[in-house]
Amino acid sequence: MGAMTRTARTTTAPAAGLLCGPGAEDLVRAAIGLTPEVELAVRVDRVQHRTDGTSVGYDVTYDASGAVSDYLVASTAPLALAAGGVALLQDGELDVAVWRHPGDPALPGLAAACDVAAVAAWLPGTTGLEVVTYRPLRRAVVRATGVDGVTGYLKVVRPAVADRLVRQHVGTAALGSPRVTARPAPGVLVLAEVPGATLAEAIADGRRAPDLDEIVALLDRMDPACASLGSTTSFAQDLPAQLLALTGVLDGDVAVRLRRLADAVVARIARTARRWPVVPTHGDLHAANLVVRPGPTAELAGVLDVDRVGGGHRVDDLACLFAHASVAATSTDGSAAADVAAQRARTAVERWWAQARRTDAGDAAALAARTAAVVLALVGVVAPERVTALLDLAGAWCARASLPTVPLPRSVASGNPTTITTKEMS
Repeated sequence: MGAMTRTARTTTAPAAGLLCGPGAEDLVRAAIGLTPEVELAVRVDRVQHRTDGTSVGYDVTYDASGAVSDYLVASTAPLALAAGGVALLQDGELDVAVWRHPGDPALPGLAAACDVAAVAAWLPGTTGLEVVTYRPLRRAVVRATGVDGVTGYLKVVRPAVADRLVRQHVGTAALGSPRVTARPAPGVLVLAEVPGATLAEAIADGRRAPDLDEIVALLDRMDPACASLGSTTSFAQDLPAQLLALTGVLDGDVAVRLRRLADAVVARIARTARRWPVVPTHGDLHAANLVVRPGPTAELAGVLDVDRVGGGHRVDDLACLFAHASVAATSTDGSAAADVAAQRARTAVERWWAQARRTDAGDAAALAARTAAVVLALVGVVAPERVTALLDLAGAWCARASLPTVPLPRSVASGNPTTITTKEMS
């Protein structure tokens, strides 16, 4: 898509209203230069409210059969607005950049990483590609496959952070992180596969989760030099900025409740804080980023997504683990299988919570408060119908900082259940 300027046929509105509302089709038409008589269907795929702007991904089809399709991204982030190779749209005072995947202006290596011929030159035997994760302007993970299975993975990041990411992989090698085998293009790392299921999958399948001290012991194997790779901003620290990004996005009553709960969580974090040592931390620890070996017990074998590794506090790693596990424990689509998976996640997180309380009651209070903060930070990356359930869950964790036996909410059925897997927040 070449650079161009259009005027979208919409009225002035906040970013979320323009990008996700009825005007989204007009915005897409303006970006690609389609007239109203051309058949078009636009579906919002993913919305990300970040501190630097809102980004929305669209599935776009051009005929009734869906045989001709595109994936487009619209963003209000300054990085996108200043880039070349995007369509620049203006609606009143709101500027929007739009591009066609894989032409992400911040990820110049993504186009090659999504081209089978190019990847086959890097990973011989590759015949197919699957985009596993795509976070506009930030990163993507592409799985390469051949006749015998996975040939490797491609991690695509901004070129400026690629050197640091290599150091993060080296520093977590003892934990079983993916090995970097090549750097074939700016911002592209070729990663070896880490065999095994994720801990999230293992728990859902009914395997016993490792004890909390086993997870801590795994993290303690990180190279001490990782602590000097830069400070990892915890989700608890970043909560005020995360909530600012949601200004005007949520309905009035929900927004008021979110603000009041956030104030209570921030106060609880302040009251329970300690002078913890700065240690190497994963930065985004959750069950989908932990790999386990086969067997009835989920023995830890590796870690994934290490691009937030740096200096921080162990309590924040555990808060991330607890938050994601408890979200899984309160999410279901109403099916019997989903209900069972949610109950298994609940069993795991409650066992970890009991172990944390036995280890150090003071740190357990801080852990609960920080877990509440991580849950609140997830509000910006879930479907609107899940927000109230997340507020209920965050409120329970905030209460547990002083009353540790407060029960977590039960599973809430939803047609679009919360599924938070890899790197939803960063």
